[in-house]
Amino acid sequence: MKQVVLALGFFAISVSLTFVLRPCSANEKAPDGFPYVLPKEKPDRTLSAAMERNYTAYLAPRPEHNELYSQFKYSELHGFDYNNHNGTISRRDPSKVIFANGKYYVWYTHRHTPVPPQGAKKCTDTIPSTDWDLADIWYATSEDGFTWTEQGVAVPRPAKPHVGWRSVTTADILVWKGKYYLYYQGFMQASGTRGDDCPVAVSYADSPDGPWTPYNKIVIPNGAKGEWDQYSIHDPYPLVYKSKIYLYYKSDCDGDPRLVRMQGLAVADHPLGPFRKHPLNPVINSGHETTLFPFRGGIAALVIRDGNEHNTVQFALDGVNFEIAAITDLMPAAAGPFIPDAFTDTQDGRGITWGLSHFTNVTTWAQNHSALVRFDCDLSQDLHDPDMKKHHVYHRPEVYYKQGLSTEQRRRIDELNRRVLENSKSKSTERILIPKQANEYVWIYKPSGDYFFGPDTKHLKEGQWYDDWVPNDHTFVKDENGKWHIIGITHPLVESTPIREGIHEGEYASSHAISSFTNFKETLKEHHYSDLPKILPPKERPREPLANHAPYIVKKDGLYHMVYGPSPIRLAVSLDLSKWEPKGNLFSESDGARDPSLLLHNGTYYVVYCSVKSVRLRKSKDLIHWSQAETIFTSNSFDPESPSLIYFNKSFYLFVCSWDGNWDGKEIQGAYQHITYVYHSKDPLNFGIDDKKQITTLKSHAPEIFQDEDGQWYISSVEWPYRGVSVDLLEWK
Repeated sequence: MKQVVLALGFFAISVSLTFVLRPCSANEKAPDGFPYVLPKEKPDRTLSAAMERNYTAYLAPRPEHNELYSQFKYSELHGFDYNNHNGTISRRDPSKVIFANGKYYVWYTHRHTPVPPQGAKKCTDTIPSTDWDLADIWYATSEDGFTWTEQGVAVPRPAKPHVGWRSVTTADILVWKGKYYLYYQGFMQASGTRGDDCPVAVSYADSPDGPWTPYNKIVIPNGAKGEWDQYSIHDPYPLVYKSKIYLYYKSDCDGDPRLVRMQGLAVADHPLGPFRKHPLNPVINSGHETTLFPFRGGIAALVIRDGNEHNTVQFALDGVNFEIAAITDLMPAAAGPFIPDAFTDTQDGRGITWGLSHFTNVTTWAQNHSALVRFDCDLSQDLHDPDMKKHHVYHRPEVYYKQGLSTEQRRRIDELNRRVLENSKSKSTERILIPKQANEYVWIYKPSGDYFFGPDTKHLKEGQWYDDWVPNDHTFVKDENGKWHIIGITHPLVESTPIREGIHEGEYASSHAISSFTNFKETLKEHHYSDLPKILPPKERPREPLANHAPYIVKKDGLYHMVYGPSPIRLAVSLDLSKWEPKGNLFSESDGARDPSLLLHNGTYYVVYCSVKSVRLRKSKDLIHWSQAETIFTSNSFDPESPSLIYFNKSFYLFVCSWDGNWDGKEIQGAYQHITYVYHSKDPLNFGIDDKKQITTLKSHAPEIFQDEDGQWYISSVEWPYRGVSVDLLEWK
């Protein structure tokens, strides 16, 4: 017999091994592959990363031999009234369970309000914003852990402005030198108004039955600005470890757009502090709530929900550097286990077998509330329950079907299938037609002098006459009488120093010009279009942003509909193209939306517009309600401008003007770069990245691509080659 010491991950285990040797027959050959019978110890052979991990990262190579692996069983509790589950009473976030005075004690968040939570915008001093708003800390006792007697409030909300005047929640218990300490979150504003901002407070008592004396000071403050825990310290969870108080907590960070939950540690020599945050925080990178317990010589943690390592049991021999010890499922939310040695400063933590947790949204969101529940498990050195060590939990099919696709997800999949089928039917040899311009621009419109519509800017004065006006993104549209109109961005020429300072100054209204002919070919004469009064200056659209950019107009149901930007993209309607009625915002995006353009295809409107280094698309049936944005083109070399989406020859074409930032600032025309890239795709949602689907370039700035009455195609340009609007023939070859 030989005694050896094995290092299994973070555990050192002394075991005794008996080696029995027997001679091998001359015909026997040792197997080359990994053995059929799983070795209890790491075999002396080269292993894959997975098998290496199986022997070094876990307590045992099989889950049923791993003392930090367990399934979880749940039992309904008796003794709690929930007002017929109408959402007015909620119990959640139980503390650790302790045993004192011949019975079990638990503390929890208790809300009893006239109505269920109504959200941050509708909350008042009596109407809660969230399930944990307007709550107090209550407690209950039990002799068996299944039937509980509610004892009432332990820590009420203090008077304003003390910590927790709005709500006190998520309590946990510490027993230290014969006294009892309750740590909890103290809200000083309704949850949800920014997030869940709150520090940690504490109350203390000589008995678990109270009375509790509030410390009325913040025990663990939020982190400094820019740190991971700058906004919140949640779920305070104290243990006695290494003769000190190890208080673990959770914080919410990142928020891009969903918060990332991680866990930190603060250490103190006394329950009232001062607590010192550990320099390695966060010490656990996942988990929605804190649930930890002494185990052997270290600390184990249930890492439940959220993060890369959710649904794991973890262990740290030093209480700081946690590693995954087991992976499981159906873990208890906000678990408060019964830990007999939580406060004994044990050097050999025995683990846990049961506790309380909660179920949220027990009925419906309209009656949102939580209920306490009991969980049982085998995470103990002193229990061996084979039923708790099974490798999986069986769910009936209806459980899976309840996790079905959303309407939007099904719509996306159907659209993808439609495109796949459509592409499969198209001929792979079908020739791509490429637009070619004649390079014979006709200068059809030059803005006339006018009074500036205001308001005043740095270089422009409301009511003052300016001779030179600069157009930009524009649109062509025919009126009821068949005459063509040009409507687009405009502002007086600003001769500022430096020039770039006034490039877009005063772009607050749209120019409006009209032809005298009904056939577009007859309008192709120099300076043919004449000015009409400008459209939608700020005074005609109060409460909107000043800028009025890049209008695009279509006619629908007897009305002209104009979309314009920049973000938010807005809508206005008109009967005659002269008098317009703003209809409000259609959509906006955090990183900007500008230069909208419309395409009607198979009964659906597509709007394309520019954002940072990208072109995006949304869909609508009515020009009012729009789908979520989808990026259809991305550029790494320039900022796209003035996109146009065209359907021609059973294909989609995207025309995009570019701005690469290269301008010496000497001549104003240099700011209006006249390179237009053209991209081809069978799929309007995929024009690729950079030049992957580029087919040609054209010479134009802020182009409009359109057809006249006879089907002839044209491309327009502004500020190049002339000030104003010019038009060139476009052919497909």
